[in-house]
Amino acid sequence: MSNSVKPDAKQPVVAPRKEAQLVGLLSALSDELATQLAQALERDRLSGGSGLPYDAILSGLRPKLREQDPIERVRVPTPQRAFFNIIDGIIVNDRGEEKHPGRIARRSLEPIWRWLLSNMGDKTGLMVDEITKALLIADREAIRASLAPFDVAAGEAIRGAIKKAEATPKHLKELTTTLGGQRSFEDMKELGRVLQIGPELRHLRDALPPVIDEAIPEEFEIIRKVYDEVEAKFPAGAPYIVLNLSTRVAHPWELFGIAAKLVQAENDQDLKQSDLAMVGEWLVFDLESEAAAIKNLKVSSFDPQQADEFLRRFAMLQAGMTREVGMRKDGQWGKRLLKARGAVSDGLEALFAGILQELRSELLMQKATSGAKSGSMVPVVDNPPDPKLVRRLETIVLFLATARLFASQLGYGVAFEKTKTEATNLLEDYGKGVIDLLHTAKRRDRDRIIVWAEACQKVMVAIFTDDAIKIFNRRLAAATADPQQDKS
Repeated sequence: MSNSVKPDAKQPVVAPRKEAQLVGLLSALSDELATQLAQALERDRLSGGSGLPYDAILSGLRPKLREQDPIERVRVPTPQRAFFNIIDGIIVNDRGEEKHPGRIARRSLEPIWRWLLSNMGDKTGLMVDEITKALLIADREAIRASLAPFDVAAGEAIRGAIKKAEATPKHLKELTTTLGGQRSFEDMKELGRVLQIGPELRHLRDALPPVIDEAIPEEFEIIRKVYDEVEAKFPAGAPYIVLNLSTRVAHPWELFGIAAKLVQAENDQDLKQSDLAMVGEWLVFDLESEAAAIKNLKVSSFDPQQADEFLRRFAMLQAGMTREVGMRKDGQWGKRLLKARGAVSDGLEALFAGILQELRSELLMQKATSGAKSGSMVPVVDNPPDPKLVRRLETIVLFLATARLFASQLGYGVAFEKTKTEATNLLEDYGKGVIDLLHTAKRRDRDRIIVWAEACQKVMVAIFTDDAIKIFNRRLAAATADPQQDKS
């Protein structure tokens, strides 16, 4: 059995042209087949197989696998994944270089793993083999037992290397270069701290259900017992007990409540002065990140669906945290929360202005030069609407509908109501104009104008009342049935 310390030299090398053909074939597989093939490959590699070009095949499957829900897609455990399960709750898909406590970038894991395999000593291969054997028989106790010596050796190797690097600039430069940058160095340093409570974290992971509810006494008691053990053994590691539950709670703000309950905090200031302050910082930083993401959206090219996600996450996290623990406005976290709300309001007001401008520019009106409407503003419907444009307008109006949900909570109600009034008036005028055109349209223009009317209905539905949409639909039905439209 391969010990996974070095790349498998026997793995077939695929020529670039053949690999491109293979990727093309694999990309055509259904989601189900792609998942089954990926799992079969990983099992084969885990059991020591070496007759297939794993990297080439997985490269072709990766685009398909990325499209799937990561929660629903079950991945075959490997020694690397099993080891990093210890920090599962604090792994983030962070591309930035700035390091924040309690966050280890996913991209740091691979270089850290390679470094560990090369620097933990002669017994590394044997330890990896023991983990592999336990994974193949899927025995939870055996897996935890096999990981225990690896955790200890990895922690000692990391802390020794960090101490040496921080004492000598030359070693610091070498280690940082080996890991691929300062961020990975800082992430490995934090991993070294986490590994000091490895047994407690792995026990907690196995003792709790996949989704926890701290309101259930038995589940909270498990958390409390482990927390008390860590608090006595290594107080600096206590926050990781709570943070590593982030993938096990139904909502992230529940971490705030768990932390407050553990230290008996009555408000956010009590929590900030406790050993679990990192938990609060972790969540407040999330709030600030969502707020910054909203404020930094480019008005001219923002993705409405992405903006919708940012806004929902911010609003729900803010409400959830405030509900779990009282937030004092004069406290540090309270002040940061208010500042984040201000950033959200500023960002949304800029987006609202951009949305109105986009609606005006895409739903063009011009003065009629002849006929009964001469001199009046009428819609420009010379060409059929672009389906991509219609979809874009639908999504920005849907975003307005989402913004309405949180306008009062987040304090941008005045700006929203102004925007909503202008947007609905604009859409109403345009839709009425399209229907009016139908009444006098020639046969050759009828189908094109009907498509415009249907597009209006799609865009309007998110922010118009049901009654308003019913009226629009009745007027559209009457216009399409108008006998005058039989004129050539």
